[in-house]
Amino acid sequence: METAHPASRPGPTDADLIARHLGPDGRLVAMPAKPSRRLIVLRHIAADLPADQDLDEFAVNQVLRRYDDDVAMLRRYLVDTGLVLRPAPGCYRRPRDHA
Repeated sequence: METAHPASRPGPTDADLIARHLGPDGRLVAMPAKPSRRLIVLRHIAADLPADQDLDEFAVNQVLRRYDDDVAMLRRYLVDTGLVLRPAPGCYRRPRDHA
């Protein structure tokens, strides 16, 4: 009997990865260690922020707290990946072409 080589197996879909890393309540269970998978989860989270609108840190934290109490970690990941811009201290913006 022939088995598929692990590299030839299809990987999990974005929806599978999101479901694996978010609990039934929608909160983050674990942040993926692999950067490509982390980006998929971060895109999902970033999509909850309004696009092309300047938000203060309090407004961003309100949205991010739905996913995890460590909002500073989530903000840092979102800014580091470019999913959210920080044009000025305390000001955040999600570009329309992301998430």
